[in-house]
Amino acid sequence: QRQMCIRDRSAPAAKKEVAVASPKEEDVEENIVEADNVSNGLTITSPSAEEVKAYWSNYESKATDTIDYYGLNLINPESKEAFASMPNADLNKFNLGAVSNIAQEDALHIVNTARFASGIKNELTVGKKQAQFAQAASMVNRLNLQVDHFPGLPAGANSDLVKYENATIGAANSNLSSGFNLLDSVLEYLKDDLGDENQAEVGHRRWVLNPAETEVGFGLTDEYSAMYVNNNEYDGENEDLVYAYPGQTAISEFHSENSSLSLMFGENFDLTNAKVSVTDLQTGEVRNDAHIDQSLKGWVKSITCLLYTSP
Repeated sequence: QRQMCIRDRSAPAAKKEVAVASPKEEDVEENIVEADNVSNGLTITSPSAEEVKAYWSNYESKATDTIDYYGLNLINPESKEAFASMPNADLNKFNLGAVSNIAQEDALHIVNTARFASGIKNELTVGKKQAQFAQAASMVNRLNLQVDHFPGLPAGANSDLVKYENATIGAANSNLSSGFNLLDSVLEYLKDDLGDENQAEVGHRRWVLNPAETEVGFGLTDEYSAMYVNNNEYDGENEDLVYAYPGQTAISEFHSENSSLSLMFGENFDLTNAKVSVTDLQTGEVRNDAHIDQSLKGWVKSITCLLYTSP
């Protein structure tokens, strides 16, 4: 059995593929504001470890086929209950498929727990259109056998049959993965530790945690999945925020020894001359290396520092 370890932190703090989700470049550039705000600390603080444990455990899945997922019974992602309609990628027997409401809600609980632990209080909900876009993106990537935010029409496929227009919208606005089940894909987006670019920019994590977000949707085939994250309705809600992942209250299973510590800053902060110093409180080691990314993935900029010991 897997148990969830939640700790108070005294400092703020078979190849699988995951692709970085980003809004279109022109959308990002329009929202960059040069400013010289100075941060005096986090503007969003974490709840206590006891509150996070209670949030995680005070949830009951509606699934009948469940697995123990860090001390909580959630849907068995390999069960038929994971789908309201079973996808079939054979074009002669094609079915786009749909993730069940039960599976959507269980995956969403992982997302909302991570947001709650970081102090982001608004709970996300599952949007019907977001789920449809995510499912179409997952299927087109499955047909193309490639994780791609801008997928081509699969060879031999009818664009209406595979909902290609929905797939292009979904793929451009989703976190995408292959090789993970639905529940584990969410954790991988939060860890964002597969590859140097993901570790440095934590783009998936920034979209999952985006405080301005309201609705998401999940799509899944036998190998490929998507989490629709960009609602294209941003109006500067994050511009003055500063928050961390993991925050003062850390969920160890939602992180890994290769994951970055990340600080997220709203668009009103100019990080050009930012300097970073991270102290390991157990060893006293001080590190000054960090990656600064001023693009607005998840409508925030970020500073990340790799941590080589488990949180």
